[in-house]
Amino acid sequence: MQYDKLFKKDDYKIDWKYVESIPEFAKLKECEQNPKWHSEGNAWEHTMKCVNAAYALILDEMYNGLDPKVAIAAVLFHDIGKGVTTEFLKGNWHAYGHEFAGEKIARRLLWNAPMSIREIICACARWHMKVLNMATSKNIVNEILGMSRIPFANWRYLTFVKLCDILGSEQEDIDSKYNDIDKVRSIYDIANKLGVLDCEFPVYEEEQRRMVFFPNKAWKSGVDDIPSVYVLIGLPGAGKNTWIERFLGGNVPEDIVILSRDDIRAELGFCKDGEKVVLPADKENKVSEVFNERFVKALNDGKDVVLNNINLKKRYRDDFKRLSGNRLVDWRYVYVEAPTIEDNIKRRPTFDPQQLRNMTEVIEWPQPDEYDRLLISKQ
Repeated sequence: MQYDKLFKKDDYKIDWKYVESIPEFAKLKECEQNPKWHSEGNAWEHTMKCVNAAYALILDEMYNGLDPKVAIAAVLFHDIGKGVTTEFLKGNWHAYGHEFAGEKIARRLLWNAPMSIREIICACARWHMKVLNMATSKNIVNEILGMSRIPFANWRYLTFVKLCDILGSEQEDIDSKYNDIDKVRSIYDIANKLGVLDCEFPVYEEEQRRMVFFPNKAWKSGVDDIPSVYVLIGLPGAGKNTWIERFLGGNVPEDIVILSRDDIRAELGFCKDGEKVVLPADKENKVSEVFNERFVKALNDGKDVVLNNINLKKRYRDDFKRLSGNRLVDWRYVYVEAPTIEDNIKRRPTFDPQQLRNMTEVIEWPQPDEYDRLLISKQ
């Protein structure tokens, strides 16, 4: 799927014929919805109504700062997850978890779009349901501030998508609908007063190739001699080894340990040096045993560590936290991405191309409570 093809030529209006040709969107026609909240019909009808509402709302002064195409694409994708989550339960239609499924589907479909565009759309798909829940929270200010620390979760885009979601819904209780609109506008106002309505992401290096995010980790400030653990995250062929070479300047200092499952597989004689393979479970378990022992030893020796694996899932990243025990560690996540999925395929010719494409939906995007610092780099 091509991002630019979503729109009519030289316009931000959606090309519905093209969108309808995408199976994940066509599937929405089969997704019935609870008539109490969505008497307008199935998820496809709802999406079209939301986009039509977006055409009008994008002209509102509140949303002058938005990129119209990105904002309307975010509305288009906000319920894409209903295609795989809709089911009839307890006498009605539900799509539990569609926001999380939608984030993954959107990321796969939009993989080759500019990263900032793709991730803003993914963030809107993932978090649009939380906007209304925040409006009645006793900790609303802290929750809004917390959300503003999530990379690409921009409150101006989030409130835009949620307002379009409400405007594109035909609810039985019209008063409830207008009440929901007021709640979203109140979130917008609070975020504006707090100065977090537009999250500007610090950009470093030429051509915006590198972005760095710093969540609030003040409790570690002023503490000396904390080992740093660089958790690399990225598809096969993303450029993780290239990042390491640039980071170290061609030399590995004595106080830094680089750990790679690929290197350990070769060291144990399970494959050739430089070969990229996945072994039977018993051999992979042996690789894990050696990897984990060396990681713990490096921390005990007070050394910085670079964990050079794909680390796409949170549970794998959390395993490193458990291994670190009670040690105070500066967790630095490094997300590395190739310019396009075709680049990944060229760099890893031994991988099944379809498997690589499918992995774009496996990534669990790092959240601020995981890391002290997140660096995003295109290689």
